[in-house]
Amino acid sequence: MSNSIKKLLILSILSFALTNCGSGSSSTDTENIDKSAPPEAPIKEGYVSLLLPPEDWSSGVAWVQAVHDNSKDVASSVEIDWVRFLCRVDGTDIILAGEDDINKTGISWAALYYREPWFYNDIHDVLSVNPADDIFMLDTSTVSDRVWHAGGERAVVPEDAERCFAEARIRIDGPAWFQMGIDYWIDQTASWDGTNVNNTEGAVSDWYYGTTDWIVVSVANP
Repeated sequence: MSNSIKKLLILSILSFALTNCGSGSSSTDTENIDKSAPPEAPIKEGYVSLLLPPEDWSSGVAWVQAVHDNSKDVASSVEIDWVRFLCRVDGTDIILAGEDDINKTGISWAALYYREPWFYNDIHDVLSVNPADDIFMLDTSTVSDRVWHAGGERAVVPEDAERCFAEARIRIDGPAWFQMGIDYWIDQTASWDGTNVNNTEGAVSDWYYGTTDWIVVSVANP
């Protein structure tokens, strides 16, 4: 074997060792996570349809949802560290709604919705939210026939915004699915009045399933 080939082999081995030494799941690495979807969910894969509110609409909100895998007879839950709604203005990403000194997670509302049929007629049971909690817990296996749905405050989108997106730092413990998205609203106070009347879905992430590591999930992220 020539000296040049030996040197090439040694460099390849060193490169492999340095790349993999101490490697682990990054908090933002979602590439190796199971992205299957609940069989009842109408949207199985992520998509982006709007990067900004429709014309003459003003507001956006980040939301999350999770369900237990009913084929598994073990407990599951989803921990949420924070949820953020952001927009890019003049090349700078600005958090318009998210965690602060009072609201530790950015979650301001939560409810249980029908799972079959999915979100039937917007009927839901409101869940209590304690803004001072450091972690917001979705105890998916305790009410496994419902969709656990939560989100942050509606934020006014700046007129000069280039695009909007959302992020959430979460941990899925046990057999549960998690998804997040963005809704746009006609304003900050309008109530739900049917599909695509006062609000519309702007973007939805893939579903994420069962990881004990903390990860950052994003949707419509530039």
